[in-house]
Amino acid sequence: MKAKGWVLALALLAGFAQSAVAQRGGALATMTEAQKDAIAAKMGPSSPKRYRVLVVGAATGFHHESISAGMTAIAMMGQESGLYDAELRSDFDLINAGGGKKMRFGFQPEGLGDFDAVVLVNTTGEWGLSDSRKQALLAFVHDRGKGLVGIHGALDANYSWQGYADMFGAQFGGHPLNTLEQPLVTFPLVNEAPDSPITRHWPQYFSQQNELYVPKNFSRRNVDVLLRIDQDRIATGPAGTSDIAVAWTRAYGNGRVFYSSIGHTKESWTDPDVRKMYLEAIRWSLGLTNRAGAAK
Repeated sequence: MKAKGWVLALALLAGFAQSAVAQRGGALATMTEAQKDAIAAKMGPSSPKRYRVLVVGAATGFHHESISAGMTAIAMMGQESGLYDAELRSDFDLINAGGGKKMRFGFQPEGLGDFDAVVLVNTTGEWGLSDSRKQALLAFVHDRGKGLVGIHGALDANYSWQGYADMFGAQFGGHPLNTLEQPLVTFPLVNEAPDSPITRHWPQYFSQQNELYVPKNFSRRNVDVLLRIDQDRIATGPAGTSDIAVAWTRAYGNGRVFYSSIGHTKESWTDPDVRKMYLEAIRWSLGLTNRAGAAK
């Protein structure tokens, strides 16, 4: 009987709470904008404005176990640097043309209009977006001049959406240098952009253990390559090309796009050099630095 009594009490409390929330929401809905501003002012000043970054870790294709580690690292880097606040999502719901409304009572995003950049963490597979939502993402970067950062599996996505490939400047061409027998390879890499803020912390020649993609429908005329596999120190025959870019930047309309295939493993996200690259890539995508590293 006592157990039943507790269940009944908890049910009543839950009902009261839901009623209070509904009444509060209903009251706000009937207020004028001026009344809402007055209430927000009484609540005190808001925290200093930071950039808002949408971090998406949804996957409809191969699920990388590093998704959670990558999303957490991106969020922590924003807090530690004071540069941005991250909204972490494991769905594609916020990739729409909505948002941009005035917010008074905390951050309540409704769409891309509420963000300054989007980071895609191993978002493999076909996303299943409607045409209007696809256009919203393209316009977010191309027309509105916002930033896009793609991590590893972000290229292994949306194979039937040509606009997505055009935005990144390449398509997924597999990882023929990584096999079932050797899923991780220690790749020798070349830093082609030692003056870039994104990669200047790395030496000209270094190694990275990972699974690295071979981009297809890719041309250096369309991107600025930052890192590539060193074809002089590893056999690239299975890839069908010796020029395998690992990280690049691209101007897409008014916006900025960065992509790197580094980020397959959980261990990538405990590597301070990898974290530094992605933090600076986000900073660059926000338009705060240029390729040579000078602040704007």
